Amino acid sequence: MQGEMTAKDIDKKDDHKISGIPPLIDLHLHAGWTDFDHADQEKRTEDEIKVCMARFLYAYREAGIIAARDAGGYEADLISGDITKVIINAGMFDQKNVNNAAFRDKVSASTAVWAKIFITGGVGTKKEETIVPRFKKDDFKALVRWLHGQGKKVMVHCYGGESLDWCIEEKVETVEHGVFMTRKQAAGMAENGVAYVPTAAIYRLLSDEPELFGIPESIRENAAHAAEAHMNAVRYAREEGVLIGHGTDFYSDMAFIGHAYDELNTLMDMGLSFNEAVAAGTVNALKILGG
Repeated sequence: MQGEMTAKDIDKKDDHKISGIPPLIDLHLHAGWTDFDHADQEKRTEDEIKVCMARFLYAYREAGIIAARDAGGYEADLISGDITKVIINAGMFDQKNVNNAAFRDKVSASTAVWAKIFITGGVGTKKEETIVPRFKKDDFKALVRWLHGQGKKVMVHCYGGESLDWCIEEKVETVEHGVFMTRKQAAGMAENGVAYVPTAAIYRLLSDEPELFGIPESIRENAAHAAEAHMNAVRYAREEGVLIGHGTDFYSDMAFIGHAYDELNTLMDMGLSFNEAVAAGTVNALKILGG
């Protein structure tokens, strides 16, 4: 099953290369989502959604992305064939389901290794509320400890602020986005073995090509603000020795295929060398996955 795929399954010789870049791993892909606005996806039939996912995963593999860690929304064995292989996610926790016993049982029973927590807002949140924690410190810490106790690795959607400190204290496996990370927090992540998946390119796309998403001006402005702040966050992470992984925050929309290497380019714009950027999608990604 795809949910049981390990780093060893990914780390095999693959002769598909484009422009001298080896096959890459995307550590943050919403393979089960087809639209930026979930209301739009809800208008699609199940068959239409599956077709969108299949077309994207076949094309993404052709573009050189051989595997992806799902950031939430994809179920095992939906698509087969020569596609980007998807490592499924056990479930996404937010303030609505954090205390839902049935949801926890489902996560616990899942064969998936990874689970995700949303602890802050994102581009759709008001600027003054972006880094405000979505639930209490003790509840967050208890959830991380419970997930670790269930044998799950934890990826956390966290823009920054005090909840990023909580991620470091609980030694979550990866912080996703980390847009407003401070240098002190970067040093803490490096010291505690917390990896960083910045998903930097998506904010530039949201800001510079909003027509891809059909987003309102407020989200475009928030994305532009995030893209600017991200420059410092990625620089701090690199300089403090944080393990940086390659992730896009893309979803199953064919419009993204032409942007398959945007994350590499953005990481280089933010100070990583070519070799460091490629490592984020190869050796670093395998380390993060446990290889």
